[in-house]
Amino acid sequence: MATLVRDGRTVAGWIVRPADDLVYEAESGSGAWRNGVRVRRAPASARLAQLRGAAYTRFMDPATRARIRATAPQFAKFGRGASCAGVDYPRLIDGELDFVLFWRTLPWDHAAGTLLVTEAGGTARRLDGAAYHCGDAEPGLLNAAGDACWQAVRPLMLGRPGGCES
Repeated sequence: MATLVRDGRTVAGWIVRPADDLVYEAESGSGAWRNGVRVRRAPASARLAQLRGAAYTRFMDPATRARIRATAPQFAKFGRGASCAGVDYPRLIDGELDFVLFWRTLPWDHAAGTLLVTEAGGTARRLDGAAYHCGDAEPGLLNAAGDACWQAVRPLMLGRPGGCES
């Protein structure tokens, strides 16, 4: 993963997966690309029972971890992810996942991925709804296949009722 940041703003990002012969790239305002072909992620449903997602819970406090894991039955598929942002961001872009929650938000893990997701048509925001900025290390970053999916999943990740009906 590599990122170009200018004046604190991510302007380009790359995820290279040599084992899979894949190169993902994005430039702010110019879209996302996989091996030179434009990638556009279709929005996912807002119906929880249709969504496939992952949450990185390793660095959460025990109560938050338990709350997040308790949401699993509401989704079609829910797990811990690949334990590698460089794998799960492409999985979201390619349609294998509909959302991914990361707790730690280190720039080397997320600057390129969040740009790729948003340039492909997805939504990448902190749990409070703020945009991700690579200089901000506050926990909680929810990436989703569109705003409706993000809005449906977010209340559950915060431990509040209000997600869309299954």
